[in-house]
Amino acid sequence: MNHAPSTYVPGIVVAYVPPTNTRCSQWRATLTRGTGAADRWRARVTYNDGPDAAAAAVVARFNEATGNQHGDTWCVLGAALSLDGGSAYAYAVGSRHCAETIRAALSGDA
Repeated sequence: MNHAPSTYVPGIVVAYVPPTNTRCSQWRATLTRGTGAADRWRARVTYNDGPDAAAAAVVARFNEATGNQHGDTWCVLGAALSLDGGSAYAYAVGSRHCAETIRAALSGDA
């Protein structure tokens, strides 16, 4: 039995964070590349900015932190997946080269 997918891309989880007495509603995005705290990047945006903006913000933070080590910046690779009907989403992320490859495959140009 294989306990891992045969092919995968890294991902971001974006979750709604309800308001408290000290802050308004927010979207929190988390990108994890390993098990340690140094392998985790987070970003928050206001509720009105939306989950797509949170995903973009955490990718920007990741790109800044990693200093483009692999010769290509990362981006969101397509549409969000709804995890629970509206308060949590998953986004696939990867290199811009990967995004171009996926777009070509979806359009039949690959």
